[in-house]
Amino acid sequence: MIEHFEKLWDYTDWADDLVVRFLKETEAAPEKCQVYMAHIVATQREWLSRISDMGDKPPMIWPNWSMEEIDTESINARAAWHRFMSSLAAGGLERFVDYQNLSGNQFRDVLSDIMTHVINHSTHHRAQIAKTVREAGLAPPLTDYIFYLRR
Repeated sequence: MIEHFEKLWDYTDWADDLVVRFLKETEAAPEKCQVYMAHIVATQREWLSRISDMGDKPPMIWPNWSMEEIDTESINARAAWHRFMSSLAAGGLERFVDYQNLSGNQFRDVLSDIMTHVINHSTHHRAQIAKTVREAGLAPPLTDYIFYLRR
């Protein structure tokens, strides 16, 4: 099961990097795309800080980062998630994690479910970026999982 999540994180890294590169290179990209990408990265950091001591909690979940800051934060978040993944022992994905959400409510969820949520959350917002880019008359990078597998 750990190998499955490592593959999904590799996909998420690949897709996030494609979008960050696209946004840095495309001056006509709508500003909302940058907002979504900053949120993706901040959320990845937020969840990692909830489940481990390997991630720094971001100052806010919707930060107003420049593309350079997003790029740097994304690289750091991806590296931290990979360190976390490599630290997991067999069965580690099935452990329960107690955490507090941004509203202060306490929750307890299985780590594999949390990780599935974070990966899906990133995919959801990358799809919003793609939609926003298309509405601006541009062609977004193809970040579907199947394209990752075919590369």
